[in-house]
Amino acid sequence: MDTKNTEHEGPNWLPLESAVLAAGLPLETCSEYMWMYRADGWEHYKHRNSRRYLTLPSTDLAELSTPGHLRTLLRETRVRP
Repeated sequence: MDTKNTEHEGPNWLPLESAVLAAGLPLETCSEYMWMYRADGWEHYKHRNSRRYLTLPSTDLAELSTPGHLRTLLRETRVRP
């Protein structure tokens, strides 16, 4: 397992863009998130308003395969706890 934090390599927006589109949401939804860091093959984003984290696999969204699941994940991070 690669435990290296690769924040210095810069943001990877593709997983968030893919999740947003797969959930049937407009691509502009991505602008609500900040990329925070990458670690162990996962991208960590934070919602600008709710301050909640969304963690997505860096390369393969198959683990989060259904659009309904992605919509739920995105909705939950967009609302303050």
